Amino acid sequence: MSLEQIFTRERERYVRYLARVRDHIAKERGNVACELLISLNVETLPYPYRYFRTDVTCKLADGTPKVFEARLDLDPEFEGTGFSFDGLVVEVYPFTWSAVHILFDKPFETLAPVEEWITRWLDVDGKNQENKLGLSCVIHSFTRVDQSGGWWHLAGDLGSAPVEALIEFINLLASEGMSKIIIQSPPGSTD
Repeated sequence: MSLEQIFTRERERYVRYLARVRDHIAKERGNVACELLISLNVETLPYPYRYFRTDVTCKLADGTPKVFEARLDLDPEFEGTGFSFDGLVVEVYPFTWSAVHILFDKPFETLAPVEEWITRWLDVDGKNQENKLGLSCVIHSFTRVDQSGGWWHLAGDLGSAPVEALIEFINLLASEGMSKIIIQSPPGSTD
């Protein structure tokens, strides 16, 4: 199975699940918003990390909003595998499209390319068109790059973004001189 096929399988599995969760909540509670963009009012959290998209949001009978997370377990048939591309090694371990942890072996000179990627795929301006499932083809959130031991990493929720978003991020890492990338489920996400 190719890297793109692995990503496609995980994305489709999650996107179908997100649409089912949205439809179930809409049937039970009425009007819902899916992939609603929210900005946290936390000055210590810089742009674009203060933005995130909810999976599903609705109003309760008293008018208060309720947010639902479409959390999907790891695929028990997912087997880790590795790929090599002109000096770049990409190892892929079990992960879900909505909970991905990306590790890499070198720091960025500047985080501007990462932040530009996050901003574009969050679609803060609302330019993306919905897909056939009524989803926005956007990421839901990403953390800032952090360093632990000899690795730099960030975690995120790829939401309904297309496979091209993750491929583009891998290419971004490769263009920054990374030689090893690991994609896996974030620590503690399967507890």
